[in-house]
Amino acid sequence: MGRGDHSQTQNRIVSTAHALFMEHGYRSVSTRRIADACGLTQPALYHHFSSKEAIYLEVLRTDLNRTKASLNRIAVLYDDVAECLFQMTYYILVNSPENMGQMVRDIRTEMSAAFREKINEWWHEAYRLPITAVFEKGIRNGVIRDPGQFDASAEKYVCLLVNMISQAIPSGGESDGQDSEAVAEKRAHFIIDVLLNGLNK
Repeated sequence: MGRGDHSQTQNRIVSTAHALFMEHGYRSVSTRRIADACGLTQPALYHHFSSKEAIYLEVLRTDLNRTKASLNRIAVLYDDVAECLFQMTYYILVNSPENMGQMVRDIRTEMSAAFREKINEWWHEAYRLPITAVFEKGIRNGVIRDPGQFDASAEKYVCLLVNMISQAIPSGGESDGQDSEAVAEKRAHFIIDVLLNGLNK
């Protein structure tokens, strides 16, 4: 098998496993099920990945790298802080899996400590760093209140935003009959408006 074929097969495994993990959860998906869905034997699957955990790790790494690149691109494209935060929030809402809670539980309960540490590192680079940079820019430019007056940092603003986004991600079937992107846009506007302007009329 040439390098190109090897890479294509590996990508097919990751793509197939991603769909299975997102639909059924980590515990319910076996390597045999992934291999069958890819049209491979289990030995052929293990030629590319040493374990189910390694496949799951690659699924998450691929997703987080995509998110990191997208959020960094948004940060470059939008100079206005509020618009940049809106675009980041909208992107996350549109591209987050509906069963995000299941994925988080899988990471906490099914992954080894070493893998959890690696995932946390990737998550920090993909989400926290790009969003923190936008808040810090807003603080420097005087358009966002300096959290230092509360003995806090821009990271606290990031935590607030991420928590609001996690509550706004549609659960399974919640957007049935509606344009999911329109729902995400409306929720992103709401989140950024409340975060930056508060609840006062």
